[in-house]
Amino acid sequence: MESSIATLSDASVNGEVHTPSSQHSVPSIRSRDSKILTSGAGSILHSKTQPWKGGLRPFLEDSILAFNKFILYENRMRFYIVASNTSDSRHKIIKIDRSSQDEVGVVEDETTYSGKQMSAMLKMLDDGNKGCGGLGRPRVFFGIVGFVRFSAGWYMVAISKRSVVALLGGHYIYHCEDTDLIPISPTHRIDKPAEEQRLMNLFKQVDLSKNFYFRRSRHHAGARYLKRGVNDEGNVANEVETEQIVSETITTPFYYPGSREDIVEDRRRRPSPNFTSYVQYRGSIPIYWTQELNSMSPKPPIEISVMDPFYTPASRHFDSLFQRYGAPVMILNLIKKREPVPRESKLLEEYTQCVEYLNQFLPRDKKMVYRAWDMSRAYKEKTQDVISYLEDLAEESIQLTGFFHSGPEPYSHFLRNEVEADATGVSIPWRGTMSIQNGVCRINCVDCLDRTNAAQFVFGKRALGHQLYALGVVDSPNLAFDSDAVNMLTEMYHDHGDTLAMQYTGSALVNRVETYRRMPHWNSHSRDIIENFRRFYTNSLLDADKQAAINFFLGIQNDRTISHPVIRGGYRDWFNPAHLEPVFRLDECQENIQQFMQARGNFWVEYYRPLLFTSLGKHFVYCMNSTLKLPGKTSADINYSPFLPSHPVHRHQPRLMDGVRRWIGSSPASNRHSKRTESRQDPESGTSEAEHDPVYQYSTEVIATRLMDPIVTPDERAEYQEYIDQCMELLDAPPNGAERKDRKVYGAAIATGLGEGGITMDPEVVDKDFVTFVERPLDATGRRDNLPITFNYEKWIAGIS
Repeated sequence: MESSIATLSDASVNGEVHTPSSQHSVPSIRSRDSKILTSGAGSILHSKTQPWKGGLRPFLEDSILAFNKFILYENRMRFYIVASNTSDSRHKIIKIDRSSQDEVGVVEDETTYSGKQMSAMLKMLDDGNKGCGGLGRPRVFFGIVGFVRFSAGWYMVAISKRSVVALLGGHYIYHCEDTDLIPISPTHRIDKPAEEQRLMNLFKQVDLSKNFYFRRSRHHAGARYLKRGVNDEGNVANEVETEQIVSETITTPFYYPGSREDIVEDRRRRPSPNFTSYVQYRGSIPIYWTQELNSMSPKPPIEISVMDPFYTPASRHFDSLFQRYGAPVMILNLIKKREPVPRESKLLEEYTQCVEYLNQFLPRDKKMVYRAWDMSRAYKEKTQDVISYLEDLAEESIQLTGFFHSGPEPYSHFLRNEVEADATGVSIPWRGTMSIQNGVCRINCVDCLDRTNAAQFVFGKRALGHQLYALGVVDSPNLAFDSDAVNMLTEMYHDHGDTLAMQYTGSALVNRVETYRRMPHWNSHSRDIIENFRRFYTNSLLDADKQAAINFFLGIQNDRTISHPVIRGGYRDWFNPAHLEPVFRLDECQENIQQFMQARGNFWVEYYRPLLFTSLGKHFVYCMNSTLKLPGKTSADINYSPFLPSHPVHRHQPRLMDGVRRWIGSSPASNRHSKRTESRQDPESGTSEAEHDPVYQYSTEVIATRLMDPIVTPDERAEYQEYIDQCMELLDAPPNGAERKDRKVYGAAIATGLGEGGITMDPEVVDKDFVTFVERPLDATGRRDNLPITFNYEKWIAGIS
């Protein structure tokens, strides 16, 4: 049994977005002429074109082509795959040999053909393969995921159905909806059909049609309790990179046309300053730890399986982060600090020691920024505002790492800064170049799901404010939570978190953003119980099969297998000094983007197609599971900004504490009642028209107004005043009897010194100030017995019965 497949785990399914060079390479299959054919992301990328050697003349100007549509022709001997770009103006052809069952032979023609040339080529191939059945019926598909082998023979995994989920710079991003397994050899002999079917069913358990375009690492992948911590190579479980792209779509492409002031020969495209991006990272704690699910406990104990004093896997992990994202790296650790039975707190101590040990060898300006905060305890004890604290951490992280912006700040910021500088004397610098992100914030909890997703939402919300401010959409990076834009972002992170939770635990998120904002839905408690049961059932009964399917899909024979020998320079020099340098330099990024504008800005080829009927929904595409909170459902949403807080009267119910604060800080109840009554009365009839309307009397507005402005009767006010007076008398009374005795002795001594009398102390004499009146409370019948009870506190303190 072997599995060799070029997966999409680290790439988006679209026509032109490919895996970055900083990531690990995607597996591939070598063809017979020793040329590597990369199959993944639904496209084929070519970096150069071979010289023309006769026959049909190639298009030498097409140095880089991206194909997103494929047509399969087949006969008994070969597969012919015609790859075409979006406008069907450029084509290439690939030949796959079907004569052998043990190997896959792939040959790619280096020539680029036009539409007429490709038609002539297909006619020639059809005539030349008459003995094998010609080319056969064409079959359209949209990408090659890879090639897989079970017990006998190879299969090609092809994307048969796709859907548009986004539009970025005039380029569509697609989602894989369905795949097909196409056998390579027509004489597919299966010696063990039962084993072949079992392995095929195991392979199909990894559903490529469900959110496979999310970018989730294929390294150390698996189910919740079966993949924890870190492996020997430094890859952690549940490792996810989240990129938040915000663009302004008044102009669609990635570029502006050249300036009119430039000479025609030197006129070049300019990068559009309307694109921004912010990257976050989540992953399990990079130490050796496990949770054995060998009992019926929903929360198995956490065990640190290997104690490494030099934290070798963690050092490889953080060195990889430096290589991919640069410095600084901010670590936000959200696991629990205090527990009745230590579980997560074990990881907190070990993780803290790990970061402190590794940090001591880094240069001072490159040290990792470590923040450990018990988010769960802060929420339960209500000692801190969870969202506000996370927003402060998010601002700190954004100031450390920055974010990507493809152009300078709007010039309006420069003018506003000048006005503020003249008024306050404080000069704010204006950024006249593009902005880049160097470094990343690494967020984790024990599962990297619920708490991590809420924290990443807050970071994303803070980054969204900076991104919109950099685009000139808003006047301040401080966005209100009660706004349509933030509500939309909340739903997007809910979809993102639910997808990752389903892949890792088998259930959706349990604690959502509303939970930590203390705004839970009315059915949130029952939903959380159901999701917890679903997680327990999945982890107990289904995770073993899921892990076997993932391992088979990725071609993993043994979980402890190391693909290449690990080389370590030393325990002190655990990092590569070159990785501490900035990954992105401003001058290099500007040059690379300029080259992309000139060579790859195929906006007119892919997006602007006037002869093709295109629906409006395809031009403004989005893919979200829940759109209930999005604006646009009423006419009032049309003229209301989605970046401003919603109107509290028409959009939301009043908050309880806000109403209490208004009531406490307002005038006395009697005045409020009289003013409210006067305002309701009609000058002539004494009553308003609204009071006669029964529907208005039971409306939410009237009920809320009455609750926020209660009417207190004189008897209730007098009773409440009694309690207040009694409390004030107790506060004014001396703290104990000894001080009262001392005061009496001191007064008598002064009188004796003045010749006014001797010292006489009678402890049995009780002053009226020391007799407390206690009123009996209401009995069960509601009557009050005002029988006074006297109690000699002086005797009680002195111990006299």
